[in-house]
Amino acid sequence: YRRMRPGINPELEMGRFLTEIAFPNIAPLAGALEYENEGGDYTTLVLLQGFVANQGDAWSFTLDYLKRFLTDCVEQPNVVREAGEKAHAVYRLFAGTLGQRTGELHRALAQTTGDPAFDPEPITATDMAQWSEHIRMEVETTFERLEQARGQLSEPVRSLTEQVLKLRGAASARVAPIEALAPQVMKTRYHGDYHLGQVLVARDDVILIDFEGEPSRSLAERRAKHSPLRDVVGMLRSFDYAAHAA
Repeated sequence: YRRMRPGINPELEMGRFLTEIAFPNIAPLAGALEYENEGGDYTTLVLLQGFVANQGDAWSFTLDYLKRFLTDCVEQPNVVREAGEKAHAVYRLFAGTLGQRTGELHRALAQTTGDPAFDPEPITATDMAQWSEHIRMEVETTFERLEQARGQLSEPVRSLTEQVLKLRGAASARVAPIEALAPQVMKTRYHGDYHLGQVLVARDDVILIDFEGEPSRSLAERRAKHSPLRDVVGMLRSFDYAAHAA
């Protein structure tokens, strides 16, 4: 690891759990090297995983696919038009496999094994209040950064920015109904930084990698349980990024 942080490393913890329950679509954990200080705190230095042959990550796979498709749209528009939805058959197969493996990952993480770090827990009113406040703070921070950057932006980006800034009040107001919800569901461990770059294409299947969570967040935040829908939303956003990048 390039950045050393004292505490339980979520990638080591997740890797150990998923390897022990024999979840097949990951790079299995082989071992780790940790440093223990005089106070008994651990810092993970090295992680060793089993090698999995692959054809690269799903982000590159997706951009390559879109590049070929868009080129065909320009050079062979009639062929693409006649193919219709069948034009995306290969990619749909990949996306379906990714969806299935994502569901299987969350089902594996929802098992009750007696390990308090992983056993599912009910989502409480306190959770909803804390999550809503976190969303509210991120909304405000985002709008403040956008406000500060407004003068440095060129047209038509500045025009679009003005439209977005007018929605500041409405965006904050949408958080309130979320806090009032009382979902009768469980919170579990989840990937935490789930996007196409965290997926390897391996023949007709996928391998899920990099379970350390968002590097900008603390280890405690990355180890916290939440709704598995966070991973689903992250992946959907990644598809959106890919479309814009293409």
